Parts: sequence; C-alpha cells; structure tokens
Amino acid sequence: MTVEADLITRLDAVSMVTDLVGSRVYASQAPQNVTRPFVVFHKLGADRRSAFVSDTGDVRYLFQFDCYAETYDVSISVANALRFALQRYSGNSVHHVFVGSEKTMYNDEGELYRSMIEFIVWYKES
Repeated sequence: MTVEADLITRLDAVSMVTDLVGSRVYASQAPQNVTRPFVVFHKLGADRRSAFVSDTGDVRYLFQFDCYAETYDVSISVANALRFALQRYSGNSVHHVFVGSEKTMYNDEGELYRSMIEFIVWYKES
C-alpha cells in the first residue's frame, strides 16, 4: 500500500470527514464539475532516510491538502475535519502525522474558498 492509499483509508474511516466531503478526496486534480465541498491533495516532497549499510525505509513526506467549498465556513470545517482525522494519526505503515502550516484564501477563478493545510507524514516503506 502507498502512503497516499493509507491516508485516504484513514480519511474514509472518519465520519467527520465523510459527512462533509463523502469520498471526494482527489490526488493532484479534481474532476470537472465535482460536487462541493471537495479536497485535492498534493505530495510536495519526500525525504528518505539512509543508514551506512542500507536504506531504513523511513520516509518523511510533506503533503498539502486543499479544501474547496462555496463558503468560508465550510472550507474551514473541512480543513478542521482533516486535522482531526490525521493529526497524531499512526496506523498501517504510517508512524506519525503532524500538522504543518494552515491558511485560507479565496479562488477568484473557481469562485471557491480554499483552506490549505499541510501534513508531515512519517512513513515506513516496505
């Protein structure tokens, strides 16, 4: 299983998230005309740890989750639900998840509010 699949499995298991976005969590790009609210996530980087003799399999990932909604309050609610679901989470091959930065903005092009939240994910590749 990939780190992305582990995170999606976790989000799908938390009703606070699914009550708001259902299964509308997409990698890199949402489909056109998607029902709102929805989430798009991006893997911003991966830092693989090595030892003298071999690779450890430990990876520090940085993910950005963008929560899109028609209102400011809903975009914040979705971001808070993601934080609730992922902050300090560990399970499967995920060792720990920590919250990075957060910000909210308005997307004039799509006429949507966007709350962005970053997560630092420590993961064990097999």
